[in-house]
Amino acid sequence: SLNTTNINTCVTNMSDINTVATNISTITAKVSKTGDTMTGALTLSGDPTNTNHASNKNYVDTQASAKAVAMAIALG
Repeated sequence: SLNTTNINTCVTNMSDINTVATNISTITAKVSKTGDTMTGALTLSGDPTNTNHASNKNYVDTQASAKAVAMAIALG
């Protein structure tokens, strides 16, 4: 028979089902370490601090400009 305990159990179960559905949506939106493709612009957190880190355009432009100025000074 339907009583308050059964109704509360059903409400709790529905809440759990909604949580699971939300978690599944969140998980499927993640990029896999292998096989996935990312599109669009990526924003990097800062300048590279390791030889394997990616570098952004500003970092590369700044480094190239500094090298060009150093070469110009060295060549007189």
